[in-house]
Amino acid sequence: VIDYSDDNLGAAIAEAGAPDVILDTFADKYVKLDAEVAAPRARIIAIGNTGPEAPFPMGPGKFNDLRFQTMSMFNTPQTGAVLARLATLLTTGDIIPTVHQTYPLVETAAAQTAVLTESFVGKIVVTT
Repeated sequence: VIDYSDDNLGAAIAEAGAPDVILDTFADKYVKLDAEVAAPRARIIAIGNTGPEAPFPMGPGKFNDLRFQTMSMFNTPQTGAVLARLATLLTTGDIIPTVHQTYPLVETAAAQTAVLTESFVGKIVVTT
């Protein structure tokens, strides 16, 4: 898990090893960094932005033969199959999500505020 609020984010990623695939939910903020730290021939998939545009860096992308792709989870025709596979990976323990904080259902508004305003590593979980 990489903490995106780390002041030395590039070094933290380099220490973890150049990724072959990057799923970026803030492409307009990080796509240049993505291109700089990615392994040669890596895929960078922009899932979301904070604004309407994301610049794609030609230098690192061209010289490292990177593949840039955009994706919308809402337009994916086989979302059910993806979610089923994800559920299997979670159930078997092959992937383990990092939970930042858990909120009771009555504090859902506070959980939403945390998602929108705080910088943290992990997921926000609302329980019943």
